[in-house]
Amino acid sequence: MNNIADYVLSKVFFKSDDCNHGCSCIERSTGATVRSFKYSYAARVILSLLGLLLRKCKDPKKYLNILYSYHTFRFCGFISSYTFISQFLLCLMKLLMGNKQYQAFLSGLIAGMTSIQFIKREDRKTYALYLIVRSIETRFSQQLKDKNYIFILLFAIMQTINGYVYFFEQDCFGQDQLGTYQKIAFQ
Repeated sequence: MNNIADYVLSKVFFKSDDCNHGCSCIERSTGATVRSFKYSYAARVILSLLGLLLRKCKDPKKYLNILYSYHTFRFCGFISSYTFISQFLLCLMKLLMGNKQYQAFLSGLIAGMTSIQFIKREDRKTYALYLIVRSIETRFSQQLKDKNYIFILLFAIMQTINGYVYFFEQDCFGQDQLGTYQKIAFQ
């Protein structure tokens, strides 16, 4: 058992044979995490400032509070932890199993469901639904390239379930998601 752990650690801190990046797996994951934190922080601050400007807020403390707001860092934690877990898990799967087609789908799904803990409890359902649909869409796109029509049928079934829930089980959606669907449907 100790030999397996040594093997995995030596490969992770260097590079798996199936990985296409030029640096070690941990270096790639860490670099991508720092970049995603930087970009998500900038985006969150800009959108929050824009929201305050549109509401014509005159309190300068609110503008400054956005820079070090708990909610800003919580959102950045969600994005950056998702990036780190998905990148690192993808490299680890390539190391242990070789390069398989489903690994990006699986690492993204696991990373999304793990990182969702950074999101406020009342918003988690909305983010989870989005992540599940995005993971299925990613798998759908790959299967479309490979002309695997079973997964195309699966995607159609998932969209049908989503439509059913919208029309008959609206209490499953959060108010923000339901509002978005109603705006799209012009209701």
